[in-house]
Parts: sequence; structure tokens; C-alpha cells
Amino acid sequence: MFQKKKRQVIKFEQNLCHAKVDDNDILFVRVSDQITDKDALLEVPLTHIAYVIKGGGYGKVYKSGTYPVFEDNKEVKNWQQGISVEIIYMPKDPNVPIKWGTNEKIKYRDEVSGKVVGVAAHGVFDVSISNPEQFYRKVVGARREFSLREFQDRFSANVLSEFTAIFFQTIDELKLTSDKFDANKKSIQEKTGRLLNRIFEDEWGVSLNNFIIQYIGVSDMEVATREEEKPIEKQEEKPVQARFCPYCGAQVREDDVFCSKCGKKLEKDSITCPSCGKSNNIYAQFCVYCGKKISEGNHVEKE
Repeated sequence: MFQKKKRQVIKFEQNLCHAKVDDNDILFVRVSDQITDKDALLEVPLTHIAYVIKGGGYGKVYKSGTYPVFEDNKEVKNWQQGISVEIIYMPKDPNVPIKWGTNEKIKYRDEVSGKVVGVAAHGVFDVSISNPEQFYRKVVGARREFSLREFQDRFSANVLSEFTAIFFQTIDELKLTSDKFDANKKSIQEKTGRLLNRIFEDEWGVSLNNFIIQYIGVSDMEVATREEEKPIEKQEEKPVQARFCPYCGAQVREDDVFCSKCGKKLEKDSITCPSCGKSNNIYAQFCVYCGKKISEGNHVEKE
């Protein structure tokens, strides 16, 4: 009596990283197997969905349940030539809480007040897989497994890189000045969350859920910025004092040795009249312009 051959069944438990179905540390696992039975089945646990690639060709998404590996006679015929199956199991609800936050303050100029402020923000969100095929292309690739910690770090960095532009777009659309950021935190997080979700559904195949801004801090950077933007003040140039011949009173150039009008030699040093402010011969007792006596302490006696 012949014993009936046991049907080949590909299961989650065959994953190479030995992850359990309820393992909260693994975001996805990969199972590869060579088909040895034309009636082979594949199982998808209640907690997961599966992205199945047959023979290195196109992929297909399977929900929870048990399915035949071959869906028609054409696939059975191909199997006779040899076929492998690759299954990527992904949790329906990965429950991946991800913290995010600005590493440095975002510099923002309030268009209404003209103030420049530094904005710091942090919060939390979680994700779910909305498009398994896109998720496979963007995240899974050739990886055998992907830990939640790896995904959290990578995804948080990508959210932060998108956050700044979306945050500014949001507050501009809501027409908020910087002093109203905290009071309108809920409106900002709802609008920002929707825009971020749209980006990551398209690019990553994941939905960004429950985006929360736990804190928005605004600090005044106006003083520092004004100092940075303050133009360099020009040093005030001292007016060049005119030079006059102490004998005839004609104006002469600074480097003249003789007066161009009277021809007398000009002393290198001169004395200024305290009454009219004009230059006199260093030995003059009285000013040649106003006639007033030059104080005795201001001139040099001729030897």
C-alpha cells in the first residue's frame, strides 16, 4: 500500500531569520523555496499580507489565507521546467511608532512682522504598509529582513528632510504669524500630516498615521540677524585743514615749501590763532588775519 505524498506548503515560519509571527522587532521577512509539487500551497497568516514573486517574474499581493502556488495550467507547465517562489511577508499593522524632531532650529522670517525666529519642533507618528509592491521596491529590495529600528531611523530622517518645506507651506496657507504657531498646533499637524502622508504613500508605499506635533518652540533671532545684516559703518573722514601763508595769508598746498604769492619760505610748523582758527607763523605774537594777540603759551619764542 502506497503512502500518500504530503503536499508542499510554504509558510511564514520558513523565514531565514527565524522570526515569529508576533515578532514586533521585524518589519518584514523573506521566504524563498523551490517548488517540488504542482499542488503546492502558500500560507499567509492572519496578521500579515504577502508579496509573492514566482520564477523571478512579476509580483502579486496576497491577503491572509491559503492559496495554490500555481493558478492555472500554464504555470504548472512552467513549473515542470523548474520554478522558484519568493514570498515577502509584511505585517498588516506594523505598529511602528516613530519619533521625529528638528536637529537644529529652522530659521524663519515672519512676513507680517518682519521678525526672524528659530523654530524647533518634535513629535511622533506611526506607519502602515498601504502599497506592498511599492514598499517592496523602495524598502525591501534584496534584503532578507528589515528591523523596525532600521526602518525607524531611515524613515524618521526622510520625514525630517521633507518637514521643513511642508511646515513653511502649511503656515503660509494658514496665514499664521510666529506668535500663533503653538496655539494652532493642531491645525498645523493635521495639514502637515496630510501632505507628508501623500508623499510617502507615493514614494514608499506606506501610510503615515497619527502624525502628532508634541512641541513647537519659537525663539527670537531678530537681534542676531540684525547684527549679521547690519551694514559696515564707514569711518568718518576727518576734513583736511586748509594751510595759509603766515606772511601774506594766501592759501597754500600742504606740501608747498615757498608761498606762491609772496615767495617767502613756509615754515613746516605753524601756530593756529585761537580767535579765528587760521595758521600763523610759529613765531608770530599777533594773528596776521584778525590782529588779535596769540596767547603766550601757544607760540615759540624766536631765538
